[in-house]
Amino acid sequence: MKISRRIFLGQTLYLSTLALSGCIVTPMLFKDHQSIEKIVSVLISTDTNKAHLVVVTTDWHYIFDTPSRVVEALKAPHHSVAIELKYLHIRNSGVVLLNYSLMMPPFTGEDNNKQVPDGYIVDKESGNFIWNGFMEGKRYAPSNILIPSELAFVNKLDEIHVSSEQSNTEKAVKLPLTPITIAADGVVLIGMLPLALLWAIVATNGRP
Repeated sequence: MKISRRIFLGQTLYLSTLALSGCIVTPMLFKDHQSIEKIVSVLISTDTNKAHLVVVTTDWHYIFDTPSRVVEALKAPHHSVAIELKYLHIRNSGVVLLNYSLMMPPFTGEDNNKQVPDGYIVDKESGNFIWNGFMEGKRYAPSNILIPSELAFVNKLDEIHVSSEQSNTEKAVKLPLTPITIAADGVVLIGMLPLALLWAIVATNGRP
């Protein structure tokens, strides 16, 4: 009986050790994959009603449904608003999240007495007004589409951090081809909507 008891206790301890080690190893096996992609261009559709933000990297096209608030802020003539692209996160479902910030400089002169814009916070270091948010979108294969040089960041390729959730099943996912096309006159289109270069941008190698 004593021998059997020792064997039983030994097996129990061994199995418990395996279970604990499994708990430790499993998260490591499925940790998000981290990478850096170079941005070739950032484009925005000119139609406010169906706005899309397009991030073109050397590998992929990322297309996001853009909130009207973002479009209105970037197109406002009386404010110098920039958008900072912080990072991309790709879910197992295929949905891509773009973490971004809108940055507005502090008021000066006659505008100095104005209140902080609704939804913005004040950055203590710079004094800028900051709006943080996410856009949802998808990733597409570029299909040999070459962005015209006048719409590309020719002199400087910015970088963006990308994290991808790791699946517990090994399966290759074929991405759809990009809906972006180039007309005969060189205009870049998404569907029937023309895209324009977004100049008010500060792309950084941010991390989630």
